[in-house]
Amino acid sequence: MNDIISSDGKLNSDLSPKLENISFGEKFAYGLGDFGAYIIFQMVSIFLLFYLTDIYAISAAIVGTLMLVVRALDLIFVPFMGIITDRTTTRWGSYRPFIIFASVPFAVCLFLVFQSPPLVGVTKIIYIFVVYFMLEIIGTVIVIPYTSMIPIMTKDLNHRSQFISARFIGTNVAILLVSSLTPKIISLFTNQKIAFRAISIIYGLVAIIAFVIAFRFIKERYLVEKTQKIKFKDSIKICKNTIPLFSVCAVIFISYLIFVLRLSNSMYYFKYSIGDESLATIFFIIQGLFAIIGLFIGPFLVKKIEKKKTFYLAMGIYVLAGIIWFFAGSFLPIILICGALSSAGLMVSIMVTFAMGADCVEYAEYKTGFRSAGIIGSAQSFVAKIGGTLGMSLVGYVLAWVKYIPDVEQSLLSSNSMIWMMTLLPAFGGILAIAAITFYKLDNKLFLKICLELDERKNKKNLESF
Repeated sequence: MNDIISSDGKLNSDLSPKLENISFGEKFAYGLGDFGAYIIFQMVSIFLLFYLTDIYAISAAIVGTLMLVVRALDLIFVPFMGIITDRTTTRWGSYRPFIIFASVPFAVCLFLVFQSPPLVGVTKIIYIFVVYFMLEIIGTVIVIPYTSMIPIMTKDLNHRSQFISARFIGTNVAILLVSSLTPKIISLFTNQKIAFRAISIIYGLVAIIAFVIAFRFIKERYLVEKTQKIKFKDSIKICKNTIPLFSVCAVIFISYLIFVLRLSNSMYYFKYSIGDESLATIFFIIQGLFAIIGLFIGPFLVKKIEKKKTFYLAMGIYVLAGIIWFFAGSFLPIILICGALSSAGLMVSIMVTFAMGADCVEYAEYKTGFRSAGIIGSAQSFVAKIGGTLGMSLVGYVLAWVKYIPDVEQSLLSSNSMIWMMTLLPAFGGILAIAAITFYKLDNKLFLKICLELDERKNKKNLESF
């Protein structure tokens, strides 16, 4: 171990970044992949609930239930997609082909979701259910392989953090673009339905271009021989024996719940609780910029103080900002400052958590003998989807409970519920996330010890094969 970790805790092993020639361009391309996915996902997360209730005239309770059912069905597919990914072998690799071949159908589904055909009653609900279900399934076909690729792209801890940082920078650029540009495009149209159709076409085309660039430039360096066919029961064994993954999944679930909860509630909060819908655009821009700044700083913090302490710092900022935000009332400067700090804190926390999840691939191989980036990645996507689903559906159910009616002055209960969903509820979730991450024990020293053991096993196996 002494040749791997120096006295100051820094890495100097054969896993050094110097031996992996990974360019900035490849990391940029990987970030573009997430940008492509999330320009579509964020269009849905930020605007679909508002679009369906206020423009397409479906009740909030029905929309909340519809989203919950679709996501539940999608969740059944997620673990199987992880197995499919791990068992796939093509001349383009195991993971990259899904990104390119599913890109066009994904963009088409975005257009169909915001198509708003002249249907009524149950027919309207069935149409939204079908196209939204298709969007989520095809999104899963792209996201599971994409998020599972990092352990296949690099074994270096610092490179992994940088790839994940690039990924979430792509996510936040997409959020920034969607949240700031969409209202401006809508304002150019007299008919909002036509506006949303036009926007879905533009974002769909941009997403396809981003996916093509990502496919072209990212590389799968550590391909696994498909000598072992991983079955569903093996995936259960892998997840059950990868103890650090439990903490990672708990944090991802909570993080996505509070992220989507606040995101889906934002339009309602600024329109009704603050009284100025146009402020949402300013809020989204500031929030997105600070998230990106945080993600640039995140890898340096990880290198300096490791992942766990970085998480405590970032999520602590998120919690504190949420509490101050609640007591700020409608005082805009404090709202914008707290929103900015919350965004930076949460994005750094999520980035660190996914870096921890990537390290679980080697831990799982060490414990079970299976190297399954797809299954580990699908477990993280599985809980992220549950959290995101509950976050979005919770907004719909709360609005239904407080008897929300669009485009009228809200009751005190309705207005306060929007404030709570923006401030204290996310802060409470952050406290739970901090508690969950304390159980994560896979630090740098243990990770590199595991990597050495795995290398020794492979060398022994190769010698025995001669």
